[in-house]
Amino acid sequence: MPRANSEHTDGKAPFWEGKGHEEAAVMARVPESARLRRLLKDLEALMMAEGFLHLSTDDVARRLRCSKATLYRLAPSREELFELVVERWLARVRDTGWKELAEEKTWPAKLVGFLTQPIRLRTREASHKFVHDMRDFPGGYRIWLAHQHQRMATLEAIIDQGAKAGAFQEVHSRLAADLMLTSVRRAIEPDFLVSVGLSLTEAFEEWYRILEFGLIRNANAVDDGRSRTIDLATPARDGNGKVPSKR
Repeated sequence: MPRANSEHTDGKAPFWEGKGHEEAAVMARVPESARLRRLLKDLEALMMAEGFLHLSTDDVARRLRCSKATLYRLAPSREELFELVVERWLARVRDTGWKELAEEKTWPAKLVGFLTQPIRLRTREASHKFVHDMRDFPGGYRIWLAHQHQRMATLEAIIDQGAKAGAFQEVHSRLAADLMLTSVRRAIEPDFLVSVGLSLTEAFEEWYRILEFGLIRNANAVDDGRSRTIDLATPARDGNGKVPSKR
C-alpha cells in the first residue's frame, strides 16, 4: 500500500522541484533601477486598492509623482504597464502555490495549501475592483487565462500523484481540478458570501469539510466495496422500484 505522504510515487523528483521563481522571472525584464522598481511597487499598490481601467497615463504619473517618460521606462504603453503589474502579481500568486507544495508533507495538505494559500494572498492584497478590471481588460484577461491554465495543470498533477500514493480516490483529475478551482473562485465573491451568510474563513471551512468527507452517506457501498455509479440514460424509478409509465 503506497504511503499517503509519499512525494515520489515513481522514483522521480517531485514535479514542483525547481519551481517557485515566476515573479523573479517577470522582474528580470524590469531595469535594474531602485527608483523604477519602487515606482512599480507603488503602481501595484494603487491598482490593487482601486482598480486601474479608470486611470490614464497622466493620472498614473500624477499619482506616483513621476514623469510619463519615467513610466515608459517600465513599459512602452499604458496597456503594457498594466499588463506588467498583472503578470507580476499572478506570478507571485503561483509562487505561493509552489511554496506550499514544497513545504507540506502530505498530499491532502499539499492540495489544500495549493488551493487556499494563494487565495489568502489574493484577498489580502487585491481589491475586488482590481480583479474586476483585470478580467475586463483584454491584456489582463489573457494573462489571467494563462494563469488559470497553469493552476489547472498543477492541480491535476497533485490529484493524479496523490491518488497514486493512496491519499485520494481515483477520480477524473481534470474534472476534479476544474470543479475545485471553480468553487474556490466562487467562494471569494463578496455577493456570494453575503447570500450564504458566511465569512471567507467559514466558507473555506465548509468547503474543506465537503472535500474531505463528501456529502452523500452511503454506508452499504463502503461496506461491500462497491462505488456508486449514476446512469443518466436509465429512467428514474418510483418509490416501489418501478419505472413510471409514460402517458
